[in-house]
Amino acid sequence: MANDVLGDWRCTAAIALLFSGGKHTHSSDSQKEADHWIYHPHVIEADDYECSRCHARFRKEAVSCPKCGTTMSGKTVKDEDEWIDEEEKLDILFDDD
Repeated sequence: MANDVLGDWRCTAAIALLFSGGKHTHSSDSQKEADHWIYHPHVIEADDYECSRCHARFRKEAVSCPKCGTTMSGKTVKDEDEWIDEEEKLDILFDDD
């Protein structure tokens, strides 16, 4: 019984690999959100954009990431946390309440 189940699983995995073009993908990989830019606003320095795939940062958006070549098909997501952290540091530095 166990060998039949294992044999069926291997057959299903081989068929899935054939139809995926030779790329091994998990079902959870296909359900992840599309590759996109993450917008990082800054208080003092220039804003930048981060690739969701390789996490490299650039000063402006592009159709694809200059570092890894990933085509960006999702919407740009804004990261508020970094901006808030910078603002808190400035408040501490200038002793603002």
